Amino acid sequence: ALTHWRPVEVELINTRKDGSQFWVELSIVPVANEKGWFTHWVSVQRDITERKESQQLTQRARLEWEEKLALQSRLQERERISEELAYIAFHDELTALFNRAYLMNELADAFSNPDHHYERATVLFLDLDGFKVVNDSMGHLAGDQLLKRVANRLQNCVRANDVLARIGGDEFAILLVGKDQPETAVKMAERIVSQLHAAIEIEGQDIFISCSIGIVTAGEGHSKPEDLLRDADVAMYSAKKQGRGRWSLFNASMREAAIDTLVIQNALRQALENKDFLVFYQPIYSGDSEHLVGVEALVRWDHPSMGIISPDAFIPIAEDLGLIHELGAWVMHKACGDVQAWRKAFPHLDLRLNVNVSGKELSRPGFVDQVTRIIATTGLPAAQLQIEVTESVFLYQPDAIAEVLRQIRHLGVRVALDDFGTGYSSLGYIDRYPIDAVKIDRSFVSRMMTYDRSQAIVSSILSLGRALDLEITAEGVETAEQYNRLRKMGCPYFQGYFLNRPMRSEALEDVMRSAAVCAV
Repeated sequence: ALTHWRPVEVELINTRKDGSQFWVELSIVPVANEKGWFTHWVSVQRDITERKESQQLTQRARLEWEEKLALQSRLQERERISEELAYIAFHDELTALFNRAYLMNELADAFSNPDHHYERATVLFLDLDGFKVVNDSMGHLAGDQLLKRVANRLQNCVRANDVLARIGGDEFAILLVGKDQPETAVKMAERIVSQLHAAIEIEGQDIFISCSIGIVTAGEGHSKPEDLLRDADVAMYSAKKQGRGRWSLFNASMREAAIDTLVIQNALRQALENKDFLVFYQPIYSGDSEHLVGVEALVRWDHPSMGIISPDAFIPIAEDLGLIHELGAWVMHKACGDVQAWRKAFPHLDLRLNVNVSGKELSRPGFVDQVTRIIATTGLPAAQLQIEVTESVFLYQPDAIAEVLRQIRHLGVRVALDDFGTGYSSLGYIDRYPIDAVKIDRSFVSRMMTYDRSQAIVSSILSLGRALDLEITAEGVETAEQYNRLRKMGCPYFQGYFLNRPMRSEALEDVMRSAAVCAV
């Protein structure tokens, strides 16, 4: 600016003689002569220290204020995050209900403070019936929607001070507040069962869901929250065993039964590893010639201290533990090998084999390959193997089950419908699914000598079998009267204690030797 003779105004820090510094405002102005030529400069300095200090104080105050605002904002954000984390820590993200951690904290408070407003803590443990089927068939998004809708209905069933929590998967729990809790809990359980009875619309489909409820009130044997939740869970499983959509009050015998079940579970795993199982065989006879034509394979557990255990005692546990696939494969392989060996030893009998298969086995990927391998390794002709299924296998994923059965039949293996007539849609199953044979349920056979209605049902099943070219076997034949009546009605095959009980392979070989002699 000076080189171009322009006015200059700047603020500078100057130094006094004593060494102290001060602010000055320096103004420099060019001066021209009479001809207009710039000849010199005129400068003026003004002390502006007070003004600068005032500005600095103002700036410092503004910065401090901004820092305070920023700090306050950070504190508010930290508080918001802290509240959000606290909410997340004690709430279920999907349903917005309390979670297991919050429930356990409340239970711990109830146990540690006897004067707590919960008084004698009562817990309802809820487990949805059939939720896995919805989740598997419709997808996880539909399953999540169903859980939300169920949570909403549960909220309508509890009181303001009760604690409703989703404690995992399709399980919920309710901690009750106030007096008369057992009575209140029962009324609440009945209200919940009723609320869930109505259909829930998910993705345009009406979904029917129910729940099993276990109820327990703190008492002897409950020293900590985990004890109470454990027994509520035990009571829930007791309700589930009785049927869907039920509630059950806990009692000590349930805990003992649960312990027994745990013992059986552990022993069952070991037994499967050691192959501590036996295959018993129950003969099947023809009605026209009274000849042995086949056997049904029935697994038994040869327990070292409890002796022979029937399948009713351990098959449901094997299914719950996911061991049924390994056990079922072992039984089928053992039975196919035995029957093929007997077919070679007693060729005149032309034995065939019936093996029971559960819905869980059928629905497991690779089941058809398993049957294929067993047939190939044992050498049993596919046509001599018949798998027995109950009507319950068609309740869930019926299309997938039907496809598996079609593949089984494509191998040459036959399919029989067991316990025929006990389900809701027996005739429909025969029409819709690949069925070769039916077995008349023992309940009809046992009542046919007393009730005309049961005899009429048996007669209708036999007529249906002849019309549809289905092989009919009457099971549970226990008396000569039943046997003779069924023969007169034209029943082609028989199975039951009157003819022969399930037996070990050694005993069956004696029966086959006698049958072979008669056949010759």
